[in-house]
Amino acid sequence: MQYRKIRAFYNDSLRVSYYVACLGCKTLKMQFKNRSTSDLEEKQKNKTFSFENIHFSYMALLLFFWTIPGLIGHEPWKPDEAYSFGLILNIYETGDWVVPMLAGEPFMEKPPIYYIVAAVFMVLLHPLLSLPDAARLTSGFFIVITSSMIALSVRDTLGKGYGRWGILIFISCLGVAVRMHQMITDTALVAGCSFGLYGLILSRRRFIAGGVVMGIGAALGMMSKGLLGPGLLYLSAALCFFILGSYRKKAL
Repeated sequence: MQYRKIRAFYNDSLRVSYYVACLGCKTLKMQFKNRSTSDLEEKQKNKTFSFENIHFSYMALLLFFWTIPGLIGHEPWKPDEAYSFGLILNIYETGDWVVPMLAGEPFMEKPPIYYIVAAVFMVLLHPLLSLPDAARLTSGFFIVITSSMIALSVRDTLGKGYGRWGILIFISCLGVAVRMHQMITDTALVAGCSFGLYGLILSRRRFIAGGVVMGIGAALGMMSKGLLGPGLLYLSAALCFFILGSYRKKAL
């Protein structure tokens, strides 16, 4: 009788051990299967094109090599560069940044923000670069501002990972590569407009910060080429208010 009890207990133990072993093998099999499936999905995801696959540093490097060539290594021979450099040189030599002089006459056609910034670049970089090259790097400075504001605007509108593609589209536009590398006030105007448009986009969720940013952009545009920049920004804001419902809030 005792032998039968021991044998029955032994058989039950074997049965339980067998079931536990089978359950463990099944669990391990499912884990390996899920792991291999997730690894395969990860590989497929990495192979699939995505806007986030290209790191922002590569886009910044592309922007650097797109910006620098054309800004240095030549005299101010491009259209409108000669008189611009004359105004910048006058501010650099006299220190009078309120009303720059051109050929002995006060120049009142355009506001002086570009010429003032260019004179600062000449003061900082003249021992290292020639005066025309140092002044022309001002356009590169405004290119960086414009690209940054475009990237922030696209990211705020479409989501993370899309801002760098806004930069790529911007530098791919016909005519941008030519005009943005010249020593002209239009580069500062474009930077001011991009600043203001980002403020307009930002105002949908942070209206105070967006208004401040838009005001800075309008001021930069005003000091670049008069009322053209602020007029474009305020017209854009009015159109957004009447056309897009997201801009018609009680807080605004």
